Amino acid sequence: MIGEKITQELISAGNDVTIGARNTIAAQSKFPGRSIKKVDVLDPLTVLPAIDGQEMVCICLSPDRTASKKDPMPEREGIQNILSASKKMN
Repeated sequence: MIGEKITQELISAGNDVTIGARNTIAAQSKFPGRSIKKVDVLDPLTVLPAIDGQEMVCICLSPDRTASKKDPMPEREGIQNILSASKKMN
């Protein structure tokens, strides 16, 4: 939702954008011809390859509205996974 709008604005402004998505087919249909990397922020093994070599990362995550407080949350564990991966890059 908001990630799509931000991505489109970055592309329209002439930025070279790499898109990270769980569903790469959907992302490719929305942004044809763009670089798409498969990433699930709740899976730490997918995060580092997705952000490696990127100059900047814009994070737009949305929670599962039916999830309970005990369920993994992208904005909680996902951010932790992204931060951990970025520390390994430096």
